[in-house]
Amino acid sequence: MKVKVNGEFRELPEGTATVRALLDELRYSFPLLIVRVNGSLVERGAYSQAPLSEGDDVDVYHLVSGG
Repeated sequence: MKVKVNGEFRELPEGTATVRALLDELRYSFPLLIVRVNGSLVERGAYSQAPLSEGDDVDVYHLVSGG
């Protein structure tokens, strides 16, 4: 399956059909991430159920705070 992640097309292995599987495959381990799929925010608790489809546009952001 091919999806666009942060502006770059990536070919993902079979079985990478959820946001959680994508994050695991790309080794995103930072605990505070914001994920948007096709412009829609995906709630952190829904990553394991949020499906991905061929051609989806995924944006992953690290949430950073400070002062």
